[in-house]
Amino acid sequence: MEKPKTLDRLNELFQVWLSECYQNKAHSALDKNMSPEMAYRSDKKPLRFAEPDVLANAFLHSEPRKVDKSGCIHFMGKLYEVGLAFLGCKVDVIYDPTDISELTIEYEGHSPWKAHELVIGERVGKRPAMPERSWTE
Repeated sequence: MEKPKTLDRLNELFQVWLSECYQNKAHSALDKNMSPEMAYRSDKKPLRFAEPDVLANAFLHSEPRKVDKSGCIHFMGKLYEVGLAFLGCKVDVIYDPTDISELTIEYEGHSPWKAHELVIGERVGKRPAMPERSWTE
C-alpha cells in the first residue's frame, strides 16, 4: 500500500477504517456483541449538547500578573488597566487566546471584572519636538 502523501488522504483512509472496521463490527464489550453503530442507534436517550457558553469557558486560559504602580498589567505586549485598588497585587487573567481585546480579571474576595486595553488619549504621551529656531536673535 502506498504511503498517504497528504493529510486529506490520511483522513479519508481513517474514515474508511472507522466505518468498515470499527463502527460496524461486533464488540465484546457491548451488550449482546453489538457493533458501536447498533448500540448508538438503539439508545433511546436523547442526545445532550453542551451550552456554547459553558463550552467556551472550558477552554479559556489563565495566567497570573502583578498589577504595577499605575494600576495596570502588561499582557501579551499590551497594557490593560486593572484599577488602583490592586496596586502590587497578583491577579489572575482569564482570557481567550484568539481574542485578547477583553480580559477577565479575578482576585480573591472580589467578583470577576473585565479589563480592556489601555488607550492613551491624544493629549497624553510624548511631547512633540520643538521647532528649530535660533536663540541668538
